[in-house]
Amino acid sequence: MPLHTNWSRFFLALGIATAISLLHILLFTSFFVLISYLIYTPPHGFITIFKTALSNQLYIVLLFYIIVPNFHRFTLFTSQLNQTETSKYPSKIMVKHHSKITTVETSSIQMIATDRPYSKVYTTQQKYLVDKTLKEFQKELDPAIFRRVHRSAIVNETYITELKSRKNGDYDAILKDGKSIRFSRHFRQYWEHLLQ
Repeated sequence: MPLHTNWSRFFLALGIATAISLLHILLFTSFFVLISYLIYTPPHGFITIFKTALSNQLYIVLLFYIIVPNFHRFTLFTSQLNQTETSKYPSKIMVKHHSKITTVETSSIQMIATDRPYSKVYTTQQKYLVDKTLKEFQKELDPAIFRRVHRSAIVNETYITELKSRKNGDYDAILKDGKSIRFSRHFRQYWEHLLQ
């Protein structure tokens, strides 16, 4: 969209919001003066109340009439920002499997465990032995989904079905396929929200 069109829309919206704000203050003043005629003797003067409302309330009313009609644009903008933030993490990663390099959907990864000097990537279909460290996986995968739960494991929290306490601060997590993995208290900051 051309830049001049955006500016035109901005000034049009600002003009409409200003006109509606002035109308709002005018109606408020009229209503206030009408009530004062019924209650007070002598009643409040229209010009005095109008000037007071204009100086004290115009910016609040103006902000209201600018923000409310454009609230959907603001929410759309913030959701786009959130999508940009999460989209920096790939939906697929490349893993070496035997002599082949395979593409794996990150959503299919249940957990990653160390098997020095390699890491084992457990997906819903199979297991891969990968020449990467857990720290490398932590940087590559979305931390909102893939939680470091132990010095030797990362878990995709969407596959967790149950947590069982070991009574020492550690927990055992049961995954959808029945695998059990230990959650260390030393990494509790990454998985504590799952207890709530």
